[in-house]
Amino acid sequence: TKLIGTGSRDSDIDWEEAWNGFSTAIFSTAVIAIVDSGIDETHPDLRGKIWLNANEIPGNKKDDDGNGFVDDTWGWDFVRKDNAPHDKYGHGTHVSGIAAAETNNGKGIAGVGFSNSVRIMPIQALNDQGIGFTSDIARGIRYAADNGAKVINLSLGGGNSATMKDAVDYAFNKGLVIVAAAGNNNGGAVIYPAAYENVIAVSATNFNDNIASFSSIGPEVDVAAPGENVFSTFPSYKFAIGTKYGRAKYYDVGSGTSMAAPQVAGLAGLLFSQNNTRNNSAVRNIIEATANDLGTAGKDNYFGYGRINVFNALSY
Repeated sequence: TKLIGTGSRDSDIDWEEAWNGFSTAIFSTAVIAIVDSGIDETHPDLRGKIWLNANEIPGNKKDDDGNGFVDDTWGWDFVRKDNAPHDKYGHGTHVSGIAAAETNNGKGIAGVGFSNSVRIMPIQALNDQGIGFTSDIARGIRYAADNGAKVINLSLGGGNSATMKDAVDYAFNKGLVIVAAAGNNNGGAVIYPAAYENVIAVSATNFNDNIASFSSIGPEVDVAAPGENVFSTFPSYKFAIGTKYGRAKYYDVGSGTSMAAPQVAGLAGLLFSQNNTRNNSAVRNIIEATANDLGTAGKDNYFGYGRINVFNALSY
């Protein structure tokens, strides 16, 4: 199984080195919530990595765990208000694969969160056109925090909002690492929620380890990850929106800080899984301290502390 397309050997995130060094290590369960357009729960590279709510009995039309959601056995759709966060747009499936597609299964790709103990919690807050309300995204963040996630990936964003900030702070105060895309403003300002202090803001690099032309930049950027032509999962069924934009079934490439952020989320999941006594501040510090410094020495507006390095982080 090939890792997601992250550039040349000298500009990648040292995932293969991490796999060679740590794939046989004992990891504990860590859940990454992907707040996005849902997931293709049937995809052969994803179905084995989806979080299952062990406290909910499937199909009995009861809220067995008392969390306020009926039959939420594998996530929740805040757009349709049901228990099937089924992706008809493709973005959430692509992001999920980057974060934690199944590894060493002889199929497709391998996500950054290579351990089988790193799981994906699908939370749908974007509709079939990839558009969502701040209120739904905030509800998704709170759902993740209340139902066992350790990491939240937010490959989305827009303007500042008290509702969004309150949800982010709620999750942070419950011990989660929140990762978000810096935005695709072509060198413009970092968007929210990435710009919040309690969020790891991720810019995108290209194959030459330069900042990607589309990436937002600014003092809020914390780390960078590859974001050009990243190969990952797409829905395994024919879907109108994806066909319109020329995406292939099963796998295709995508570009954007949306593709960079889940690499950081996958790494955060691995770090929690490697040592479940770590808190969110410790995980964030490791990610930043072990990044490969690019551009101006030290933290800068383009790469933050640098491009993430999975091997260095797991070796910390």
